[in-house]
Amino acid sequence: MFDVINDDNFFLYAAKNYDNPSCTGLDDFYEDLNHIKYIKRLLNRFTSKGELKEGLIINHILSIYNIFGNDAG
Repeated sequence: MFDVINDDNFFLYAAKNYDNPSCTGLDDFYEDLNHIKYIKRLLNRFTSKGELKEGLIINHILSIYNIFGNDAG
């Protein structure tokens, strides 16, 4: 079904793989998706300022894997 993940099917793919029993609504889903933005922001900070926060990056990656599973993570 998802040979290529792009802007058109990203949210559908994420929703299909979303597994968070404590989720109470769409706001929780979007909040969990924000982990991707946070990683991107931290990596951009590293490339521009040389400031690397390994612990935060690892925490966000682990959150993504825990919430979306290995295949989607």
